[in-house]
Amino acid sequence: LLEIFGVPLSILPAVAGSASLFGTLRRDIVGGNIPIGAVVGDQEASAVAAGLEKGVTKVTYGTGAFVAQGLGENFALYNDFYTTLVPGLYGAEYMIEAKVAGYGEKVDKYLKDPVKLKEILTALADDVAKILAKLPLPINQLIVDGGITQDEFLVAEQERATGLKLVKQKIYDGTSLGVLYLLQDFLKQPRV
Repeated sequence: LLEIFGVPLSILPAVAGSASLFGTLRRDIVGGNIPIGAVVGDQEASAVAAGLEKGVTKVTYGTGAFVAQGLGENFALYNDFYTTLVPGLYGAEYMIEAKVAGYGEKVDKYLKDPVKLKEILTALADDVAKILAKLPLPINQLIVDGGITQDEFLVAEQERATGLKLVKQKIYDGTSLGVLYLLQDFLKQPRV
């Protein structure tokens, strides 16, 4: 690709693990030199928070519902899923993920209409259950996060739709928790 597009290798940044020193924020912008010690996508960060090992499955409910399952160290492709790289505890690991789109806007629209909101959350739980049924590995544990998991109705509906007991993440913002874990790895601090 570098040859095709005429990009010299020397201008590209070095490849680094997600928990690495990437540089610092400029003092003149933020008032101090703040190190950047983690760079990771949102679903991958949420996977770090979930400890996404092989067979562990998570669902993040936010602007959409994102279903992910850990594959361990073996790369694989599956229909209806994207395969992505996740920073693991002992090196790179893989996960597959799929998105149930369109619910974030519907949830926002009906936050003040409890009856309609429950209908939407029930439909969301049913759509997520359909994706979970397509996963290639048995579900060892189903971890959920995202702002809407603060609503116990959704959690109960998801348990009904799947027949599985859900484990709520320590805090609903699993993405931020995953970034914190990576920063702690970068700083070599014990995880909270």
